[in-house]
Amino acid sequence: ELERAGQEMENIRKTTRDEQDEMIEDHEEELEELQKEHQAELDKMRQEYERTIAEWKEQFELEQAKRQQEGGNWNQELEDAVQRERDALKRLHQVTTQKEELQIEFDKLNNQY
Repeated sequence: ELERAGQEMENIRKTTRDEQDEMIEDHEEELEELQKEHQAELDKMRQEYERTIAEWKEQFELEQAKRQQEGGNWNQELEDAVQRERDALKRLHQVTTQKEELQIEFDKLNNQY
């Protein structure tokens, strides 16, 4: 009877070992499949990203070409805008100074009468 029990235990160990090996193999296959799916999704995202970047570059180049055709130079336009702002501030200062001078003169004349 001990021999039969030993044989039964050995069969159970073998069955358990076979089931464990099968589970490990299934797990490895699942893992490999998930890695393939993940890589495919990454490749798809990378392609979309590259396509988007290419579209943006193309749009930027078109805008830059259009601006150049209009005779514009971005740096020159910015310099012109800054100069216009400086001129406007200088003119504002002149007008403010003139207003103050006229106000002083007005106050003097007003005080005389």
